[in-house]
Amino acid sequence: MTDIKLAVDVEVMTFDDLIDIQEGNLKKAKNILVKFAVGPNGKPLLKDEAEAVIGKIPLKDLRQVFTDLREQVSAAMDDTFPNGSGPS
Repeated sequence: MTDIKLAVDVEVMTFDDLIDIQEGNLKKAKNILVKFAVGPNGKPLLKDEAEAVIGKIPLKDLRQVFTDLREQVSAAMDDTFPNGSGPS
C-alpha cells in the first residue's frame, strides 16, 4: 500500500471540490488530493511534492486513497450538517 496520508481541511475544501469528486473527473480529483496530502509529520506537502507523490500512486492503491478521502469528507460533512442532510 502506498503510504499516502490525507488531511481534509474544511477551511480549504470547497463546494466545487465536492462536485468534482462526485462527478468522477480524475484530473480534478488528483488536484483535490494534492490539496490535502500531508507528510509523515502531518504537515501539508508542498504542491510540487504532493503532485509528484499523488501522481505515483499505483492503480491498485487508488481505491484505498479514495476511501480515505471519502471517509474524511463524510466526517467533515457530518460536522457541518449534523443531521447529515444539510439545510432544507
